[in-house]
Amino acid sequence: MTRKCQHCDGWHFDFNCLKRPKSFSIHTAVNQWPDPDTEDDETPTSASDNDSSSSDSSDSALSYSNVPVYSNGRRTLKSFSQMVLPQAEKFAVQEVSASETVGTGVSYLSAEPCPVKAWVGTKPHSNAPLSSGVADSGGPSIIQQDLIPQQHKILPSPCNPKFQGIGNNTTDVQGYVVLLMYLPNAAAISGDASEARVLCLPVEFQVVEQVAAGFLVGRDALKAYKAIIDEELGQIVFPTYSPPFHVPITETSREEAQEMDARVFAAESVSVRPRSESLVPI
Repeated sequence: MTRKCQHCDGWHFDFNCLKRPKSFSIHTAVNQWPDPDTEDDETPTSASDNDSSSSDSSDSALSYSNVPVYSNGRRTLKSFSQMVLPQAEKFAVQEVSASETVGTGVSYLSAEPCPVKAWVGTKPHSNAPLSSGVADSGGPSIIQQDLIPQQHKILPSPCNPKFQGIGNNTTDVQGYVVLLMYLPNAAAISGDASEARVLCLPVEFQVVEQVAAGFLVGRDALKAYKAIIDEELGQIVFPTYSPPFHVPITETSREEAQEMDARVFAAESVSVRPRSESLVPI
């Protein structure tokens, strides 16, 4: 053993410590195992001897390599150098014509998420309304707290994460909950009982106080079930089932939602001569 326990400062291995937390994550830890080359030369010493020579032990511990430690699936982020491509100025550039929204100043309004409808934490029933949410939201799956049925308990999150939005704004997590999502197919939504089917997916949601979309099914859940989002056909395909299950993307018509009368009426009749300007009261 080359160093003290990082949890209680005693002379034993970290994984044998009674004060070790149930969940922890660190980037690196100095190896407690001696090198194979020097293992035969070293003899075990008592804890009292080690305490008296703590300074020598700490100095020798630095000679051992650092070992990456991972916990709860958390990743250590490494800094990468900038990538440059040799002779990039000689590459052929294939241009794509700009879409109609580019240059309007409001091109972000044309972006569509993948809205879906599902029973969340509640079995399908004619009296149970469907909840609206968004699939493929990014990383974790998130749900609004008041959408969780009362019979489901919110568990404390072992990592106590915080979600960061634009700027320095962060959102605290109330905990997590595992809910069964019941996703109806297109036939079920249209009322075709003969072809209606419902897909049941267990999803772990991080619970926050407010979510504008209701619930977000992130890539952590969709990738685990090998889901494929086909925006051209407007459906989410789960190919691991036989036959493959198709969940419709329940988007609404933007033209209908944003329909408005763009006409402007003048308050009085005004005659405007050719090639002249005049103020028209409205």
